[in-house]
Amino acid sequence: MPARPWTRTKTLRQAFGLGLSDRDKTTARPRYAGYPWTTTIGPDWQAAQPPDPTRVMSIEPAVTVIIPAFNSEETLARAVNSALAQTRGDLEVIVVGDGSAVVASEGLAHISDPWLRVIRHAANEGAAAARNSALRAARTPLVSQLDSDDLWLPTYVERMVPLFNFPAVGLAYCNAYIDGGPAGLTHAHWPGERHPIDTFPELAKRNPITACTVTMRTDAVKRAGGYLTKLGNAEDYYLYLRLAAMGWRFGYMPETLARYNWPTAERGQSFYKPKRDKNHLKMALTFSARHPRTRLPARVLGGLLARWLRHQPGFRWIDGARARWLSGWEASRGGRRV
Repeated sequence: MPARPWTRTKTLRQAFGLGLSDRDKTTARPRYAGYPWTTTIGPDWQAAQPPDPTRVMSIEPAVTVIIPAFNSEETLARAVNSALAQTRGDLEVIVVGDGSAVVASEGLAHISDPWLRVIRHAANEGAAAARNSALRAARTPLVSQLDSDDLWLPTYVERMVPLFNFPAVGLAYCNAYIDGGPAGLTHAHWPGERHPIDTFPELAKRNPITACTVTMRTDAVKRAGGYLTKLGNAEDYYLYLRLAAMGWRFGYMPETLARYNWPTAERGQSFYKPKRDKNHLKMALTFSARHPRTRLPARVLGGLLARWLRHQPGFRWIDGARARWLSGWEASRGGRRV
Protein backbone atom coordinates (compact mmCIF):
# COMPACT_ATOMS: atom_id res chain seq x y z
CA MET A 1 0.00 0.00 0.00
CA PRO A 2 1.45 3.41 -0.91
CA ALA A 3 2.34 5.84 1.85
CA ARG A 4 0.04 8.75 2.63
CA PRO A 5 2.41 11.64 3.34
CA TRP A 6 -0.13 14.21 4.43
CA THR A 7 -2.00 14.45 7.72
CA ARG A 8 -5.75 14.21 8.14
CA THR A 9 -6.07 17.97 7.65
CA LYS A 10 -3.62 18.16 4.76
CA THR A 11 -5.69 16.72 1.92
CA LEU A 12 -4.89 16.71 -1.76
CA ARG A 13 -7.36 19.53 -2.38
CA GLN A 14 -5.61 21.63 0.24
CA ALA A 15 -2.26 20.86 -1.34
CA PHE A 16 -3.47 22.52 -4.52
CA GLY A 17 -4.88 25.58 -2.78
CA LEU A 18 -8.54 24.50 -2.70
CA GLY A 19 -10.31 25.17 0.57
CA LEU A 20 -7.26 26.43 2.49
CA SER A 21 -7.46 28.72 5.45
CA ASP A 22 -6.62 32.40 5.04
CA ARG A 23 -3.32 31.82 6.83
CA ASP A 24 -2.23 29.21 4.26
CA LYS A 25 -3.44 30.97 1.12
CA THR A 26 -0.33 33.14 0.93
CA THR A 27 1.80 30.15 -0.08
CA ALA A 28 -0.79 28.09 -1.93
CA ARG A 29 -1.82 28.13 -5.55
CA PRO A 30 -4.54 30.67 -6.42
CA ARG A 31 -8.03 29.30 -6.01
CA TYR A 32 -9.81 28.57 -9.27
CA ALA A 33 -12.74 30.92 -9.70
CA GLY A 34 -15.55 31.18 -12.17
CA TYR A 35 -16.99 28.62 -14.53
CA PRO A 36 -15.83 26.82 -16.60
CA TRP A 37 -12.77 27.60 -14.48
CA THR A 38 -9.68 28.52 -16.46
CA THR A 39 -10.11 26.64 -19.73
CA THR A 40 -12.31 27.78 -22.60
CA ILE A 41 -12.42 26.59 -26.16
CA GLY A 42 -13.83 27.84 -29.40
CA PRO A 43 -16.40 26.06 -31.59
CA ASP A 44 -13.75 25.11 -34.15
CA TRP A 45 -11.74 22.98 -31.73
CA GLN A 46 -13.78 19.91 -32.70
CA ALA A 47 -11.56 19.62 -35.79
CA ALA A 48 -8.55 19.05 -33.51
CA GLN A 49 -5.26 20.76 -34.09
CA PRO A 50 -2.57 18.96 -36.14
CA PRO A 51 0.39 17.45 -34.26
CA ASP A 52 3.53 19.47 -33.74
CA PRO A 53 6.00 18.56 -36.54
CA THR A 54 8.97 19.49 -34.31
CA ARG A 55 8.45 16.53 -31.98
CA VAL A 56 11.55 14.34 -32.11
CA MET A 57 12.50 10.91 -30.86
CA SER A 58 15.18 12.32 -28.58
CA ILE A 59 12.52 13.19 -25.97
CA GLU A 60 11.85 10.33 -23.57
CA PRO A 61 8.05 10.06 -23.22
CA ALA A 62 6.46 10.30 -19.78
CA VAL A 63 2.88 9.41 -20.72
CA THR A 64 1.39 6.70 -22.91
CA VAL A 65 -1.99 7.52 -24.41
CA ILE A 66 -4.12 4.40 -24.88
CA ILE A 67 -6.74 4.59 -27.65
CA PRO A 68 -8.84 1.49 -28.46
CA ALA A 69 -10.52 1.73 -31.86
CA PHE A 70 -13.29 -0.35 -33.40
CA ASN A 71 -14.95 0.85 -36.62
CA SER A 72 -14.27 4.46 -35.63
CA GLU A 73 -12.45 5.67 -38.71
CA GLU A 74 -14.60 8.84 -38.82
CA THR A 75 -13.41 10.10 -35.41
CA LEU A 76 -10.14 8.28 -34.74
CA ALA A 77 -7.86 10.74 -36.51
CA ARG A 78 -9.31 13.67 -34.54
CA ALA A 79 -8.74 11.86 -31.24
CA VAL A 80 -5.15 11.02 -32.17
CA ASN A 81 -4.47 14.58 -33.34
CA SER A 82 -5.82 15.98 -30.06
CA ALA A 83 -3.30 13.81 -28.19
CA LEU A 84 -0.34 14.63 -30.43
CA ALA A 85 -1.13 18.36 -30.31
CA GLN A 86 -0.53 18.61 -26.55
CA THR A 87 1.49 21.54 -25.26
CA ARG A 88 3.60 19.00 -23.39
CA GLY A 89 5.13 16.76 -26.03
CA ASP A 90 6.76 13.97 -24.00
CA LEU A 91 4.10 11.37 -24.74
CA GLU A 92 3.53 8.39 -26.97
CA VAL A 93 0.20 7.33 -28.50
CA ILE A 94 -0.74 3.68 -28.90
CA VAL A 95 -3.80 2.96 -31.04
CA VAL A 96 -5.19 -0.57 -30.88
CA GLY A 97 -7.24 -1.49 -33.94
CA ASP A 98 -9.64 -3.98 -32.41
CA GLY A 99 -10.73 -5.97 -35.45
CA SER A 100 -12.10 -2.96 -37.33
CA ALA A 101 -13.32 -3.30 -40.91
CA VAL A 102 -10.89 -0.50 -41.85
CA VAL A 103 -7.39 -1.12 -40.48
CA ALA A 104 -6.45 1.65 -38.05
CA SER A 105 -3.03 2.13 -39.61
CA GLU A 106 -4.67 2.92 -42.95
CA GLY A 107 -6.95 5.53 -41.38
CA LEU A 108 -3.94 7.17 -39.72
CA ALA A 109 -1.57 6.96 -42.68
CA HIS A 110 -1.67 10.74 -43.17
CA ILE A 111 -0.40 11.37 -39.61
CA SER A 112 3.38 11.28 -39.39
CA ASP A 113 4.67 11.24 -35.83
CA PRO A 114 7.52 9.14 -34.40
CA TRP A 115 5.64 8.46 -31.17
CA LEU A 116 2.48 7.10 -32.80
CA ARG A 117 2.23 3.30 -32.74
CA VAL A 118 -0.59 1.07 -33.99
CA ILE A 119 -1.35 -2.43 -32.69
CA ARG A 120 -3.74 -4.62 -34.61
CA HIS A 121 -6.14 -7.26 -33.29
CA ALA A 122 -7.23 -9.77 -35.91
CA ALA A 123 -10.70 -9.99 -34.34
CA ASN A 124 -12.79 -7.75 -32.11
CA GLU A 125 -11.88 -8.57 -28.51
CA GLY A 126 -13.45 -5.60 -26.76
CA ALA A 127 -12.20 -2.33 -25.31
CA ALA A 128 -10.72 -3.96 -22.20
CA ALA A 129 -8.57 -6.39 -24.22
CA ALA A 130 -7.48 -3.54 -26.51
CA ARG A 131 -6.43 -1.40 -23.56
CA ASN A 132 -4.55 -4.33 -22.04
CA SER A 133 -2.60 -4.77 -25.28
CA ALA A 134 -1.59 -1.11 -25.19
CA LEU A 135 -0.79 -1.38 -21.48
CA ARG A 136 1.64 -4.23 -22.13
CA ALA A 137 3.34 -2.16 -24.83
CA ALA A 138 3.55 1.02 -22.73
CA ARG A 139 7.06 2.19 -21.85
CA THR A 140 6.20 5.15 -19.61
CA PRO A 141 5.45 5.65 -15.90
CA LEU A 142 1.98 7.06 -16.67
CA VAL A 143 -0.86 5.89 -18.92
CA SER A 144 -3.86 7.92 -20.05
CA GLN A 145 -7.22 6.79 -21.40
CA LEU A 146 -8.68 8.35 -24.54
CA ASP A 147 -11.48 6.78 -26.55
CA SER A 148 -11.51 7.08 -30.33
CA ASP A 149 -14.52 9.42 -30.36
CA ASP A 150 -13.37 11.75 -27.57
CA LEU A 151 -10.93 14.67 -27.56
CA TRP A 152 -8.43 16.37 -25.30
CA LEU A 153 -7.81 20.07 -24.99
CA PRO A 154 -4.19 21.00 -25.76
CA THR A 155 -3.20 21.50 -22.11
CA TYR A 156 -4.57 18.22 -20.75
CA VAL A 157 -1.23 16.43 -20.23
CA GLU A 158 0.52 19.58 -19.03
CA ARG A 159 -2.07 20.10 -16.29
CA MET A 160 -2.54 16.47 -15.23
CA VAL A 161 1.04 15.19 -14.89
CA PRO A 162 1.99 17.45 -11.91
CA LEU A 163 -0.71 15.77 -9.83
CA PHE A 164 1.54 12.72 -9.68
CA ASN A 165 4.21 14.61 -7.78
CA PHE A 166 2.41 13.18 -4.76
CA PRO A 167 3.63 9.57 -4.34
CA ALA A 168 0.28 8.43 -2.94
CA VAL A 169 -1.68 9.48 -6.03
CA GLY A 170 -2.28 6.58 -8.39
CA LEU A 171 -5.05 8.07 -10.54
CA ALA A 172 -5.97 11.59 -11.58
CA TYR A 173 -8.98 12.95 -13.44
CA CYS A 174 -10.57 16.25 -14.39
CA ASN A 175 -13.78 17.76 -15.75
CA ALA A 176 -15.00 17.28 -19.32
CA TYR A 177 -17.40 18.91 -21.74
CA ILE A 178 -20.34 16.71 -22.74
CA ASP A 179 -21.18 16.72 -26.45
CA GLY A 180 -24.56 15.42 -27.57
CA GLY A 181 -25.82 14.70 -24.06
CA PRO A 182 -29.32 15.17 -22.61
CA ALA A 183 -30.69 18.69 -22.47
CA GLY A 184 -28.87 20.78 -19.89
CA LEU A 185 -25.99 18.33 -19.41
CA THR A 186 -22.95 20.20 -20.69
CA HIS A 187 -20.25 19.17 -18.19
CA ALA A 188 -19.37 16.01 -16.33
CA HIS A 189 -18.96 17.93 -13.05
CA TRP A 190 -20.63 21.11 -11.88
CA PRO A 191 -19.24 23.78 -9.53
CA GLY A 192 -19.68 22.87 -5.90
CA GLU A 193 -19.23 19.13 -6.36
CA ARG A 194 -16.67 17.55 -4.08
CA HIS A 195 -13.73 15.96 -5.85
CA PRO A 196 -11.73 13.81 -5.84
CA ILE A 197 -13.90 10.90 -4.74
CA ASP A 198 -11.57 8.03 -3.84
CA THR A 199 -12.91 6.43 -0.66
CA PHE A 200 -15.60 3.88 0.11
CA PRO A 201 -18.55 3.85 0.17
CA GLU A 202 -18.76 7.13 -1.79
CA LEU A 203 -16.85 5.78 -4.80
CA ALA A 204 -19.09 2.70 -4.92
CA LYS A 205 -22.29 4.73 -5.10
CA ARG A 206 -21.55 6.10 -8.58
CA ASN A 207 -18.71 6.47 -11.02
CA PRO A 208 -17.65 10.13 -10.85
CA ILE A 209 -14.86 9.72 -13.41
CA THR A 210 -15.20 10.34 -17.14
CA ALA A 211 -13.07 7.78 -18.97
CA CYS A 212 -11.35 10.24 -21.32
CA THR A 213 -10.07 12.34 -18.38
CA VAL A 214 -8.13 9.58 -16.60
CA THR A 215 -4.36 9.31 -16.18
CA MET A 216 -2.88 6.56 -13.96
CA ARG A 217 0.42 5.17 -12.81
CA THR A 218 1.38 2.32 -15.14
CA ASP A 219 2.75 0.14 -12.34
CA ALA A 220 -0.41 0.61 -10.28
CA VAL A 221 -2.64 -0.44 -13.17
CA LYS A 222 -0.52 -3.51 -13.85
CA ARG A 223 -0.53 -4.51 -10.18
CA ALA A 224 -4.32 -4.18 -10.20
CA GLY A 225 -4.45 -6.69 -13.04
CA GLY A 226 -5.17 -4.24 -15.85
CA TYR A 227 -8.63 -4.06 -17.34
CA LEU A 228 -10.90 -6.99 -16.51
CA THR A 229 -12.55 -8.33 -19.63
CA LYS A 230 -16.16 -9.56 -19.81
CA LEU A 231 -17.43 -6.44 -18.04
CA GLY A 232 -18.22 -4.38 -21.14
CA ASN A 233 -18.60 -0.70 -20.43
CA ALA A 234 -17.92 -1.23 -16.69
CA GLU A 235 -14.32 -2.41 -16.98
CA ASP A 236 -12.84 1.04 -16.36
CA TYR A 237 -15.04 1.64 -13.28
CA TYR A 238 -13.95 -1.73 -11.90
CA LEU A 239 -10.31 -0.69 -12.30
CA TYR A 240 -10.93 2.57 -10.42
CA LEU A 241 -12.51 0.62 -7.55
CA ARG A 242 -9.57 -1.78 -7.52
CA LEU A 243 -7.04 1.07 -7.30
CA ALA A 244 -8.96 2.68 -4.44
CA ALA A 245 -9.20 -0.65 -2.61
CA MET A 246 -5.42 -1.06 -2.98
CA GLY A 247 -4.92 2.21 -1.09
CA TRP A 248 -4.14 4.60 -3.95
CA ARG A 249 -5.42 8.14 -3.65
CA PHE A 250 -7.01 10.03 -6.56
CA GLY A 251 -6.03 13.49 -7.72
CA TYR A 252 -8.40 15.99 -9.31
CA MET A 253 -7.69 18.95 -11.56
CA PRO A 254 -10.67 21.37 -11.39
CA GLU A 255 -10.45 22.37 -15.03
CA THR A 256 -12.33 21.25 -18.13
CA LEU A 257 -9.65 19.58 -20.24
CA ALA A 258 -11.49 17.05 -22.43
CA ARG A 259 -14.57 16.54 -24.60
CA TYR A 260 -16.71 13.46 -24.07
CA ASN A 261 -19.12 12.34 -26.79
CA TRP A 262 -22.38 11.05 -25.35
CA PRO A 263 -23.04 7.48 -26.56
CA THR A 264 -25.50 6.89 -29.40
CA ALA A 265 -26.96 3.81 -31.07
CA GLU A 266 -24.17 3.96 -33.66
CA ARG A 267 -21.30 4.29 -31.18
CA GLY A 268 -20.65 3.92 -27.47
CA GLN A 269 -20.93 0.83 -25.27
CA SER A 270 -23.22 2.46 -22.71
CA PHE A 271 -26.10 3.39 -25.01
CA TYR A 272 -27.97 0.07 -24.77
CA LYS A 273 -29.43 0.19 -21.24
CA PRO A 274 -30.13 -3.53 -20.63
CA LYS A 275 -26.55 -4.48 -21.45
CA ARG A 276 -25.15 -1.50 -19.55
CA ASP A 277 -27.13 -2.34 -16.38
CA LYS A 278 -26.14 -6.00 -16.64
CA ASN A 279 -22.46 -5.08 -16.91
CA HIS A 280 -22.61 -2.77 -13.88
CA LEU A 281 -24.34 -5.44 -11.79
CA LYS A 282 -21.75 -8.01 -12.85
CA MET A 283 -18.97 -5.55 -12.03
CA ALA A 284 -20.35 -4.85 -8.53
CA LEU A 285 -20.79 -8.55 -7.75
CA THR A 286 -17.29 -9.35 -9.04
CA PHE A 287 -15.74 -6.60 -6.95
CA SER A 288 -17.66 -7.67 -3.84
CA ALA A 289 -16.52 -11.27 -4.28
CA ARG A 290 -12.86 -10.32 -4.75
CA HIS A 291 -12.82 -7.66 -2.03
CA PRO A 292 -14.98 -8.98 0.83
CA ARG A 293 -13.43 -6.54 3.30
CA THR A 294 -14.41 -3.55 1.17
CA ARG A 295 -18.16 -3.87 1.51
CA LEU A 296 -20.28 -2.22 -1.14
CA PRO A 297 -23.44 -0.70 0.35
CA ALA A 298 -26.49 -2.95 0.09
CA ARG A 299 -28.36 0.07 -1.27
CA VAL A 300 -25.99 0.17 -4.24
CA LEU A 301 -26.26 -3.56 -4.96
CA GLY A 302 -30.03 -3.42 -4.56
CA GLY A 303 -30.29 -0.50 -6.97
CA LEU A 304 -28.19 -2.25 -9.60
CA LEU A 305 -30.25 -5.42 -9.20
CA ALA A 306 -33.50 -3.47 -9.54
CA ARG A 307 -32.34 -1.75 -12.72
CA TRP A 308 -31.30 -5.07 -14.23
CA LEU A 309 -34.58 -6.77 -13.26
CA ARG A 310 -36.60 -4.10 -15.06
CA HIS A 311 -35.26 -5.42 -18.35
CA GLN A 312 -36.18 -9.04 -17.66
CA PRO A 313 -39.49 -10.28 -19.18
CA GLY A 314 -40.65 -11.92 -15.97
CA PHE A 315 -40.04 -8.83 -13.86
CA ARG A 316 -41.38 -6.01 -16.01
CA TRP A 317 -44.28 -5.67 -13.59
CA ILE A 318 -41.96 -4.02 -11.07
CA ASP A 319 -43.12 -0.40 -10.88
CA GLY A 320 -41.25 2.63 -9.63
CA ALA A 321 -42.33 2.17 -6.01
CA ARG A 322 -41.16 -1.45 -5.97
CA ALA A 323 -37.86 -0.49 -7.57
CA ARG A 324 -37.30 2.26 -4.99
CA TRP A 325 -38.01 -0.23 -2.22
CA LEU A 326 -35.39 -2.60 -3.62
CA SER A 327 -32.91 0.24 -4.05
CA GLY A 328 -33.38 1.35 -0.43
CA TRP A 329 -33.06 -2.11 1.09
CA GLU A 330 -30.31 -2.11 3.68
CA ALA A 331 -28.42 -5.00 5.23
CA SER A 332 -30.05 -5.96 8.51
CA ARG A 333 -28.64 -7.59 11.61
CA GLY A 334 -30.91 -9.23 14.18
CA GLY A 335 -33.98 -7.89 12.43
CA ARG A 336 -32.70 -4.36 12.82
CA ARG A 337 -31.95 -2.04 9.88
CA VAL A 338 -28.38 -0.75 9.91
